[in-house]
Amino acid sequence: MPIDDIKISEAIVRSFSEKLIDVMQSDVAIVGAGPAGLTAAYYLAAAGMKAANLIRGQSSKCTGV
Repeated sequence: MPIDDIKISEAIVRSFSEKLIDVMQSDVAIVGAGPAGLTAAYYLAAAGMKAANLIRGQSSKCTGV
C-alpha cells in the first residue's frame, strides 16, 4: 500500500488547526508558565474558566522555583 503524501499532510495540518482553534477559544490568556502563571491557570480552571498559558520557548536563564 503506497503512502499518500497529501493525506498525511492534510492530517497534520488538520490536527494543528484544531489545537490552534481550541487555544483561541480560551476565556483567559496567561503570559508565562512560571509558578505564578501556572497557579493562576489552576485557580481559573478550578473556577470553570478555560485558561491558556502562552510561553515564548526554552530559556537559558533560571527563573527560580
